[in-house]
Amino acid sequence: MTDEVSITLMENIITQSNLAACYFWIAEYYFSGFRKKTWQLLWKIFYDFYAIKYPKLEKYIMREHMKWRSLKHISSIMDITLQLFVRNACSNVFLARHISPKESEPTDDSPQWLSSFSEEDRGGFLLALHAQDIAGILFYSKKMNDKDMYRRIGKYFKKVKKMDLCQGYLSIIPYNNKKHILLALVLYLHSPEEHIILDEVDVEVCPEDIAWIKDIHENPVTPLYRTLVEKRLYSISDTIGCFQLQRFDSRCPPIKRLLGFHWEYFASYAPLWKKRFREYKAKRNATIFEMDFENDDYLEEFGEKYNYEPDEQSNETQNKSIREIKKRSPREWIKEVFDIDYVRKRRFPVYI
Repeated sequence: MTDEVSITLMENIITQSNLAACYFWIAEYYFSGFRKKTWQLLWKIFYDFYAIKYPKLEKYIMREHMKWRSLKHISSIMDITLQLFVRNACSNVFLARHISPKESEPTDDSPQWLSSFSEEDRGGFLLALHAQDIAGILFYSKKMNDKDMYRRIGKYFKKVKKMDLCQGYLSIIPYNNKKHILLALVLYLHSPEEHIILDEVDVEVCPEDIAWIKDIHENPVTPLYRTLVEKRLYSISDTIGCFQLQRFDSRCPPIKRLLGFHWEYFASYAPLWKKRFREYKAKRNATIFEMDFENDDYLEEFGEKYNYEPDEQSNETQNKSIREIKKRSPREWIKEVFDIDYVRKRRFPVYI
């Protein structure tokens, strides 16, 4: 399941538990065909856990993203994974995103500073911004587009806080969720200076690690059925049950049955496997969660090349992808990862 891959990656990065596992999971996602989405995932992790604490890293990620667009090499992906891994995560933006939006309480008196703004800009958003009312900011941001939101943030900080923001800031960042960027920006601009770390990038990915990742994804295993034994190196996390995982959906087959009887159907949603099935004239059958091949010859040829026999593997190998994940509360996960008391009871959304 791609959701479990992305959340396991995110958890490994922010807990700094295993760098090799981080490289493994980001490469799994990337080489499955989600190349552009891999960058969106890295940007998401950055803005959730690192942007307000390490603002200089933003330009570095942009440069590596631009380099990747030219070279399309996994080294840039691994580089940013490393830069995030070696820094201490901060949960402020992630938790702020999961606050329930709520209209700010009206006040009888308008503050004097508000009179310097146009009639169009006056209102709840600026008041919520001034009060650092995250629930209010989220509420009013839903009523405007990202450009208007950025314009008002810029005006507020220039007039009230005497801080100038960069023109065209939003347009140059190749991350699709602009309001995520703006929420992180607001929290950053309100952060005390002593909480900001203006560090330099001083670590590099080892060439041996790049070669190791390329070997996993570029060199086939003989015989074919040994592929998963040799290349499925790490297990998905069993502590991510606080997220709305696809396996928890009542329409999803039991996870062990999925591996034995339906792996091809679910694999077909990854671009890499979608291309492979198209090559052998197979289409999804959503009624029974299976792939229908045009004829038996295509089925046999596909099996000879790509059937890794997942249901025939040892329990150890199988459990790396289908291990039990118990449902748990966000409170437990946040306490475990950040040692912060948290009150949210509903599970977090899927992290992709």
